[in-house]
Amino acid sequence: IEPLACVMKSWSLGTMGRDMATTSVAIIGMGVMGLMHALIAGHCVGLDLNPKRVAWAQSIGIDAKDPACLSESESFPLIFVCPGNQAAFDLAIQIASPGATIVLFAPLDPQSTLQVRSAAYFRDLSIVHSYSCGPMDTLAAKTQLEARVMRHEQVVSDLIAIDQLPAA
Repeated sequence: IEPLACVMKSWSLGTMGRDMATTSVAIIGMGVMGLMHALIAGHCVGLDLNPKRVAWAQSIGIDAKDPACLSESESFPLIFVCPGNQAAFDLAIQIASPGATIVLFAPLDPQSTLQVRSAAYFRDLSIVHSYSCGPMDTLAAKTQLEARVMRHEQVVSDLIAIDQLPAA
């Protein structure tokens, strides 16, 4: 429940004050946390460089693609950046529409410095950081799990028994 609660916090920070019926969403990174974001979003575009991750996301109903497949004019008012790396953040800046919100879900490694291009300033972009979760996020995650909005088989590739853990 805790990983999904962190996603719920990220989601609430990004969607604050937005009409989600009319907001197009991009989620960068189709690893487990990106998949959770996409499943909570319902309708979004998932972006990943790894063809296997794109295929997995597509197999569970997510509109996923390689970022190179985006058209030049395609932009998004809300973007979640799940990988903690500069290239993913740079992609978010590139596809952000004016006034967009970019939610950084994962930090860069402690030795790195995030570089913010001046385009963020001139396009009036909001950059939001999301760290950990709280009791309300955990309750929201519990509600989503009970409603079966997300199921473990959508985001987990292999299940192992506790005694298999050292070998895995």
